[in-house]
Amino acid sequence: MPMPGLLSIDPDKLFVHSSILEIEDVQKKLQLEIERKREELRTMVGERYRDLIEAADTISQMKTLSERVIDDVNSMKIATVELQERQVSGFKLEHHIRDVKNNTWASVAFQIKVLVDITEYIWEAIDQADFTRATLLFLMARYIKTSLEINPSFKTSEYFPVVSRQWSSIVHFKETIIRGAEEILKSQHLSQVTSGSLVSLALLESLTAGKLLERYISLRSDALRAVLSTHQYLDSDVIKERLCHSYTLLIHSITAISDCFLGGALAKDGLLWAELARHVGPLSPPTLHLLEHENEDIPTSFLPSAIKQFRPVLDWSLEPLPED
Repeated sequence: MPMPGLLSIDPDKLFVHSSILEIEDVQKKLQLEIERKREELRTMVGERYRDLIEAADTISQMKTLSERVIDDVNSMKIATVELQERQVSGFKLEHHIRDVKNNTWASVAFQIKVLVDITEYIWEAIDQADFTRATLLFLMARYIKTSLEINPSFKTSEYFPVVSRQWSSIVHFKETIIRGAEEILKSQHLSQVTSGSLVSLALLESLTAGKLLERYISLRSDALRAVLSTHQYLDSDVIKERLCHSYTLLIHSITAISDCFLGGALAKDGLLWAELARHVGPLSPPTLHLLEHENEDIPTSFLPSAIKQFRPVLDWSLEPLPED
C-alpha cells in the first residue's frame, strides 16, 4: 500500500522544511512505490490480456452459437410456414368437402321443392287446356324423380320418403293429360291447340308419326260416329244438321292432317314438327324456363346442370309423312 502523504507531497515545501536525509528517505520511498505500481501494472495487464484472450475465444464461440441459433430459427420459420400451409390446405379441403356435401343436400332439397311445386303448375296447365305445357312439366317431374332415385350419394327412399309420396300424386297426370288431349282431338271444330295435343300424345306414349296418325284418325272416327249415331227419331232437319256437322268434322279432320302432318300452307314440315321443335331437342329452350316464368324465386343455382338443361328428347323415329 502507498504510504500516506507520499502522493500529496509538495516538492517546494519538502526542500524548504526537510533535511537532506529526510529528502533521500522520501525519494527511496517514492522509488519503492513506483516499482510496486509497475509490478501491479504488469500483473494487471497480464491478467487482463489473459481475460481478453478468453473473451475472444468466448466471442468466437458465441458467434458460432448465434449462427446456429439463426439457422434453427430460419428452419423453424420454414417448418411453421409448411405446417400452416398443410393446415390451411387441410382446412380448405375439408371445407370444400363440407361445401360439396352441403351443396349436394341443398341440391336435393331444391329438387324436392321443384317436385312439390310442379304439381300446381301441371294442374294449372290442364285447367287451361294447355296439354303441351302440362306434358313438358310432367316429363320434367319424372326426370327429377328418376335422378333422385338413381343418385348413389344417398338412399332417397330412406332419407326422403316425400319423393315417392309426391310422385304418387303426380304420376296420375299422365292419364289425365292423355284424356284431355284426346278430347280436344275428338272435338268437332279443331283449334290451334291440335298440334299441341298431338305432341302430348307423341311424347307421353312414344308414338311414331305413322302410329300418331292412326291414333288421330281413330279419334276423329269416334267423333264422327258420335255425331251420326242416335237412338232417337230423326226428322229431316235433324238429319240435315248432323250431315252438316259430319261434313264440317271431315273437312276439319282432313285440313288438320294436311297442316299438322304434311305441312300444308302454314308450315313447311307441318305444325306438329314445328311444335316439337319449340319444345324438344337440343335447340329448344330448357323446360325449366316454364317454371321460371311462373315462379321467379326458384333457386336454379342449386339445381344440377342436367335438370337446368333438361328438355325432352325423341328416342324414336318421328319423321314427317310423305305427301303421297
